[in-house]
Amino acid sequence: MRYILLIILFFSSLCAFEVSIKSGKHQAKQYTILTLSSTQVAFVCKEVVDDFMNVDKIVCEVPRSFYDEIDNIKHPSVNIAFEKSRESFLLSIQSPKSLKLFATSKPFYEDKVLTYFEKERSHNWSIIVYDSILPFIAETKQKGMNFPIPRDFTQLPYVGAVDLNSLPVTTEASADIKQYIKLENIYNAKDYVEALRVVRELMKKFPQSIFFSDFLRYEMKILQELGIDEYFDEIVEIGKSFIRNYTSDEYLPEVLLIMAKSYATTGFLSDANYFFERLINEHRNSYYGGMGMIEFGLYRYKNGDHAGGIDMILDTFYSTTFIDVATKAADEIAKLYISSNSLDEALPFISTIWDNNREYLVADLEKSIYFADAIASGDRELELAISIYETILSSLDKNKDDAYEKVVYKIAMTYDKMKNYNEAYNYYEQYIAQFPYGSYEKESREALDMLLIKQDSDNIEEKISNLDELIKKHLDKSVGQKAVVAKMQIFNGEGMFAETIQMHKIVQNLSEEFYNEAKKYLDEAFYRHISTLLDTQSCVEIDNFISRYELELDYNEYDNKKLFECYFESARFQSAKELAEANIVADSIEERVYWLCSSAKVNIALREFAIAKDIYDDIYALNMQDNCPNIDYNLFEIYKQFNDVEGMIDTIGRIEAFDQGLGLLELYREIIQKSDDENVKKVYITRMLQNQRSLNVSTYSPWLELQAARYLEASQDIIDLLEKSLEIAQGEQRARVFFEIGNVNAKLNNNDAANQAYEECMEIDSMWETICKDSKELL
Repeated sequence: MRYILLIILFFSSLCAFEVSIKSGKHQAKQYTILTLSSTQVAFVCKEVVDDFMNVDKIVCEVPRSFYDEIDNIKHPSVNIAFEKSRESFLLSIQSPKSLKLFATSKPFYEDKVLTYFEKERSHNWSIIVYDSILPFIAETKQKGMNFPIPRDFTQLPYVGAVDLNSLPVTTEASADIKQYIKLENIYNAKDYVEALRVVRELMKKFPQSIFFSDFLRYEMKILQELGIDEYFDEIVEIGKSFIRNYTSDEYLPEVLLIMAKSYATTGFLSDANYFFERLINEHRNSYYGGMGMIEFGLYRYKNGDHAGGIDMILDTFYSTTFIDVATKAADEIAKLYISSNSLDEALPFISTIWDNNREYLVADLEKSIYFADAIASGDRELELAISIYETILSSLDKNKDDAYEKVVYKIAMTYDKMKNYNEAYNYYEQYIAQFPYGSYEKESREALDMLLIKQDSDNIEEKISNLDELIKKHLDKSVGQKAVVAKMQIFNGEGMFAETIQMHKIVQNLSEEFYNEAKKYLDEAFYRHISTLLDTQSCVEIDNFISRYELELDYNEYDNKKLFECYFESARFQSAKELAEANIVADSIEERVYWLCSSAKVNIALREFAIAKDIYDDIYALNMQDNCPNIDYNLFEIYKQFNDVEGMIDTIGRIEAFDQGLGLLELYREIIQKSDDENVKKVYITRMLQNQRSLNVSTYSPWLELQAARYLEASQDIIDLLEKSLEIAQGEQRARVFFEIGNVNAKLNNNDAANQAYEECMEIDSMWETICKDSKELL
């Protein structure tokens, strides 16, 4: 016997991977055994076959951490080529002879019990290089000397105890037990595609196994995870088979639950109801009965029975003796409340889970963050959010877990919201230090600046100074704009409204996020300033102020009567009209009439005379004209604009009852000028002469006396009036007065007096000179 040994070791920090080559002869034919082994992790080796199903080469993939740089190996029987890749190292093994690959477990001399091993991945692989027949396998003996590989063993291997089917059961190494455990592990790792492959392989390989009912159950669970809609028929078929054949199985409730969920998901409501009700009626107090109650509640909620669904889950929560069922119930109730924007109702259930079965949430990172985020979005139980976040953080690795970054930032934000500014500051600092280019780095830096805004201080000057610094440095950022808002808040709180108003230009440049809040403080300052001006009726200043800042005032905030008068006085007639119309719907009749009068008044100013007349007609219809000052004067003006002399006469009749002053003289004059009826003119010329005489004024002289001379009957009184008016008549008017004196005297046959008057007229350089000359010649 002879053999050649070649050992190659690859080192990282210690020996981790070994290649061993041994050669020998069997029945005069040389063979080689190549052994690959790893002391750390299992690795993969596969046979690569050609078109004739002969092994062309063997390829192994070894994790990169196991090797250093090495050269290819050439051996008389076999060649080994090494090739780097990004994450691993490939070994390619080729030979001009035949190759056979075996996965090997521990040597028999170390453990005499045969154990099952996974064929795709192993710590140890053996490759036999031979001419035509595998050594020690041939049925016929060949002549020649044998050189076997020496083995030191004294006892043959055995499988251990077997069950009634002659299958090993006493050790984890027995085939179906080991595979069942493997199936559970794959399922728990959520590799459902692989789990389905394994379970179906096991059902073919071990049809008589005592675990066959578990294989069926797992097949249903796996198909459910892969998609009920896609695998519905298979799930139902397997479930019915299970229910027929395993009526006493301890996992029958779980199968009933899967069936109920499958029917519910696919819309077979009556079948879903049947399985839910059977599960609950027959196994109500079991673990899966409780889970069924929860699923049935969710099913009812999804189909519109919100109250009934929640009540069923709540019943399970309060009645179950299984902590996992109670936890699941609390979980689902909390999610339902959160999804319906009822966070306050969800909080006690999240708190219950956290206090009594914290591991349930800790084991599910996504769900833990979901609940913590939901709590942090509200204003209550923020300490609970912090507790969840910090517990999550303690289980995360900064370098491996993507969630770590978000959780640190969320903790900082939540402390900030709780006004625990010291802890918030620490976590913002931690985030920036650990993630200087992180997703929330910008927000964290701004939040740190924002803490300057939030810090309480009695020193107003210091606070304003800090805010000014932030505004100067960061006006284009949210923190600077927040500082603007904070500064305005301080000014208004201190009654410094003028300082707030001075910031109006900055406010116009704020982003939408901060503009509305800043505008609120600015509007308050505007309101305070205008209210002060209204109290003193400083209408000109109000007008200038409104114009300067282009304000549109909210009528509800001011004394509207004062504001109306200022609008009217400042000729802001359209604003005055809008204000009046907004108040016409006042509660009391007196207030409504007041604003009706105001509306009519401003419509006259806007020359909307028809609208104003309709309003005054309504007031008269209400018999509230006494509550509307100057109503008849304004009506008179409206009738004048309409050239309605009758209306003017009707209105002046009412005015004469309470006004005999100078204002009445002007109204008489308007009628005289508007009327084409000489009789009407005579009446109001006479009244006007009487009133002017009684008031002892000459406001309308000599116009009035000239009208009297033209329309009234000639008399000495007319001559006297004309002569008296000469005291104030000048220029053209004086010449005309002399002309009319001459005409009246001529009508009374006082020719001498008429000639004298015409001569006086002719002496005045005016257009009347020629007229008076012609009149004199006609005498």
